[in-house]
Amino acid sequence: MILAILIGLIVTEIKINSQSVDSSLIVSTMGLRVYEEFDPTLLRSGIEELYRLDLFHQVEVDTEIVGDGVKVIVNVEEFPRLKGEVNIIGNRKVKTKDLRKEVGIKEGEILSDRRIFEGMSKVKNFYRKKGFYMTSVRDSLFRVDGRAELYYIIKEAGRARIRNIEIEGNDHFDDRTIEKRMQNREKRWYRKGWFDGKKFENDLSAIIDFYREQGFIDARVSDFDLDWDEGEVTIKITVNEGTRYYLGGVDFRGNEVIPKRRLLKAFKLSRGEPYNMKRLEESIGEIHALYYDEGYIYLRVIPEEDVQSDTINITYHIEEGRPARIQRVIIKGNDNTNEIVIRRVIHTIPGEIFQRSAVIRSQREIFNLGFFEDVQVDSRTANDSGDIDLIYNVKEKMVGTIGAGITYAAQEGIAGYIELTQPNLFGRAQRVHIKLEKGGRRQTVELGFTEPWFFDTPISAGFDLYHSTHLWDYYDKKDKGGDIRLAFPLPLDFTKGFTTLKIEETDIYNISSGYQPSYGYDLREEIWPKQTFSFSLSGIRDSRDYISNPSSGSYLGLTFEKAVKFFGFDVDYVKEIIEYQIYIPIVWKFILFGRTRFGYVSSSEKVPVYELFFPGGIGDNGVRGYSDRSLGPRHEDYPIGGRLLNIYNLALKLKASNMVSILGFLDLGNAWKDLKEYNPSHLKKGVGVGVRVEIPMLGLLGFDLGYGLDEGGGFQPHFQFGRPF
Repeated sequence: MILAILIGLIVTEIKINSQSVDSSLIVSTMGLRVYEEFDPTLLRSGIEELYRLDLFHQVEVDTEIVGDGVKVIVNVEEFPRLKGEVNIIGNRKVKTKDLRKEVGIKEGEILSDRRIFEGMSKVKNFYRKKGFYMTSVRDSLFRVDGRAELYYIIKEAGRARIRNIEIEGNDHFDDRTIEKRMQNREKRWYRKGWFDGKKFENDLSAIIDFYREQGFIDARVSDFDLDWDEGEVTIKITVNEGTRYYLGGVDFRGNEVIPKRRLLKAFKLSRGEPYNMKRLEESIGEIHALYYDEGYIYLRVIPEEDVQSDTINITYHIEEGRPARIQRVIIKGNDNTNEIVIRRVIHTIPGEIFQRSAVIRSQREIFNLGFFEDVQVDSRTANDSGDIDLIYNVKEKMVGTIGAGITYAAQEGIAGYIELTQPNLFGRAQRVHIKLEKGGRRQTVELGFTEPWFFDTPISAGFDLYHSTHLWDYYDKKDKGGDIRLAFPLPLDFTKGFTTLKIEETDIYNISSGYQPSYGYDLREEIWPKQTFSFSLSGIRDSRDYISNPSSGSYLGLTFEKAVKFFGFDVDYVKEIIEYQIYIPIVWKFILFGRTRFGYVSSSEKVPVYELFFPGGIGDNGVRGYSDRSLGPRHEDYPIGGRLLNIYNLALKLKASNMVSILGFLDLGNAWKDLKEYNPSHLKKGVGVGVRVEIPMLGLLGFDLGYGLDEGGGFQPHFQFGRPF
């Protein structure tokens, strides 16, 4: 009413009373102009605009009539600025620096009511994400010399356990079925049942995903409630299931490259099954994979749904485009490894049509060189025709070892060693190995070299020289010799052939009085040392994704070894070994591992005792839960070795990373005198748990605790350090 009197008067002066905010900002924000007609409506809207700046705690406007005009006086009370850091009081379960980071108010920033309230809300939400839902927070502001100290005072409350989860509206599935999809679970004697607010948000999404996998594509969570009571919470969730839909017919249009029967074979749903959204997405992924293997990386798959009552017929319109060719293959990150080493194992060739399977194969082969801790594949468009450049980004790891240390194996005891191993000599993938080892029961000198591409062909060649002494329970054994090795690719995928020529001299001495002969082979009656010439042929198919710590793939090895007597060589035997391994991903990071190994050795005369099979403990012929070399035929409780070997290993492995695994295992194995005495019911059984850690510069560290279930078994620790097994 008073302002109405001023209507028609001219604004002759505008006076601003502020502490630090520029007067021109206030005048322009309010829209006031000197020598313009006074407008009360403009004045009210201007005050609202000032409050929106979030700079002022209070805004007052006075007016004075001066002559024929009006003087406008604007008085503002500004929000203070923060002095120092935000002060947190009462927090014991959460770090102060984490809360300050969450609040996000820095020194010198304006402390508006809104900013203070938002900061308090952020503190509460941070506690809720940690599960402390009953925590309370209040703020306090102390003005000091034109600035202010801000305090958040926290009263922490303990985490809440979930008393009960109640689901309403679930007509097709019981509460238990739905609860299994949630990460928040009711407290039980075997489960603490802490409530986690962040996981609860994911739980609500998981419930919807579950329904959509069952054909309820319109399902939603219509409401939920958290009922808090003295450190416990009851969760009430209301779902609206909607209609359950089923898959009708599936058709494809526009597919010229890949026939309909192949596309339908890749489809993961059949007519009449619930309309599972997850499996439909997986099916589209499989269709893309089929086309990507033909080079059609610009493929578009457009679904068209036809809903008939509770049945959905779906037609996929496929826009194939043109196949992309590879223009260039670029390798990055190989600072130490020669580029040719990587290119040798790459299956993507410039000029050829892009193939997804070839890229995956190349990535696997590069990784299994053992020189890289990560291999990523990227691409970029190379020209207007849609051809691409492939980029392999590798991250090298430290692969060479040089040093000294201690190794331990139950079979050989403690030994000190000096070792030099370089699997990537001069960046050419050449491998050199030198080792000197000395312990209470073993002394070894080893020298080896391998050239992976002999004369620039895919044939690997190498040699080994060695001199070793083993002190066994009833005799001592000395070996010295060497071998020449060749490895070459075979026509079958993932398959290589191997051949080895070996010359060895073996000497047995210090034979104990308690020694017992094996199958008529008496060490005391033999002439020592003996000379052995042997050759072996092997075929290996290895599709494992990561050789040191696999998570998928398989390994099949067949080995035939023959020692012949001629020109002074006096040992004769034939040894045949077959081994199969398989790795099956189960769920998350769990891998199921199975292994079986059969071996048989025979001779036209006598099989040397040191070529017989002595299962037990760890190693290729290991049965954990039993001592090393303790299983198989015995004479007066003395192990004499077997001609026939049979080993089974089953393990459930949690692959925490490429370097670390935890496992539970079941081993079965034994050895027999010959084929006639073979009886699978006599397999010795052992169970246990173990861990594997690959340590740079040191190799593989492994520990197993096994328990033998049969006679001769019991709790047995198995520990190896410094070499793979």
